[in-house]
Amino acid sequence: MTPAMQSGDIAVVRSVPNWREYLDYGNIFIVVTDNEVYCKMVSKSAEKDIFRLKSYNANYDDFEIPKKYISEIYKVIGIISQRSY
Repeated sequence: MTPAMQSGDIAVVRSVPNWREYLDYGNIFIVVTDNEVYCKMVSKSAEKDIFRLKSYNANYDDFEIPKKYISEIYKVIGIISQRSY
């Protein structure tokens, strides 16, 4: 999620228990499936049962994921940086 987050940063998250009914699009979320955990900005897809996952990092393409493959979603409410100078 560079430049929003850097390697080693800690995401402070809040569970989104009713994400199937409502999701605050355009924010950064942790999206959990059976096989992967993604930290991406979630936006609406053209199809109602699909989310579009976007990265702030231009090196990664956007992709879509069916909601049926998602088990949990957490909203990133803060980022703690551990960089030293």
